[in-house]
Amino acid sequence: MSRELGFEAEARSEGMKSIRGAAGGSGAIRLGLVLAAVLAGTAWGEAMLQFFNASWNEIAEKVPELAEAGYSSVWLPPPAKANGGYSVGYDLFDPFDLGSKDQRGTIATRYGTKADLHNLIELCHRFGIRVYFDNIMNHRAYDVPGYNETTPIDVFPGMVAEDFHLRTTSDGFYRKWDNTRDWQDAWQVMHLGLSDLLDIAHETPNQNFGANEGDWHDKPSIVRHPYNPEFYDWHPTEGWVGFNSTSITEAVIAANPDFYKEDVGAYLCRNARWMMETTRADGFRLDAVKHVPDYFFGAFNDDASDAGYLGQVQWQFNMTHGYSDWSNHRDSNFSTEIPRDDA
Repeated sequence: MSRELGFEAEARSEGMKSIRGAAGGSGAIRLGLVLAAVLAGTAWGEAMLQFFNASWNEIAEKVPELAEAGYSSVWLPPPAKANGGYSVGYDLFDPFDLGSKDQRGTIATRYGTKADLHNLIELCHRFGIRVYFDNIMNHRAYDVPGYNETTPIDVFPGMVAEDFHLRTTSDGFYRKWDNTRDWQDAWQVMHLGLSDLLDIAHETPNQNFGANEGDWHDKPSIVRHPYNPEFYDWHPTEGWVGFNSTSITEAVIAANPDFYKEDVGAYLCRNARWMMETTRADGFRLDAVKHVPDYFFGAFNDDASDAGYLGQVQWQFNMTHGYSDWSNHRDSNFSTEIPRDDA
């Protein structure tokens, strides 16, 4: 019996006991059976705790207490390297750095090292607590690629200027556009800035890149991590091999540039798969979704194609954690009649 079903059965049993104790007799038993039948058709949600403003180690110390209190999941802040060691994580810098690289003046994130993070997740799972992270796909931090002659085009690892909504200057440099001016204007919400953060262009082509607001520009498709084969999970001849496979090397990437070229959308999807596999998280809370076009996320039904950002996350969840229905990676999200073990 699963943990959820165990809690459900216990709740039903206790409910029937209390009814019998109050009324007594066969009528109370019948009422209890009716109540149990009603509960059997009720969706049981999990008790989630939003646990921010604490380090991974501080949260880990509280995990036994959280389990004892009845929490079945925790919602945690973005785990990847942000703009500095004191950042809470929403001004994302490198989504492939969980606190193991010396970047932005620090190795650890505000919350700890990659090892601390893995220890926390392992501990949560040992106590039956699911882990959900904030996931950022809308923007990066405040730097502008190619702002001047001293600012590199690839200031954000794996990304270039044309991946963002930027204004070009007459002397060949780049600037941010204004923040959203009219929150009732859907185009502005998806093509202008949010809190001065650098806005990613999810649409194809880039529909706000150039000298004038609303100018269109082609989006680049490039090899984004030529020296990090551990960040790739597909081999040109062997197919899917998973992340950190010895089959994928720098030489393999260099010999197959067309296979490893990605636009920014494919890069974001690959990072989401990598994040799911590397952290073994149980899911993501998607940050700033209204600033991203809906088609980026893929189908909003039980489509079996694994298309879009959410299709990729759901596919990777199942590859990482395993699940019962291998014919469709979305369907249990849309049915109350089958066990939900898709992402």
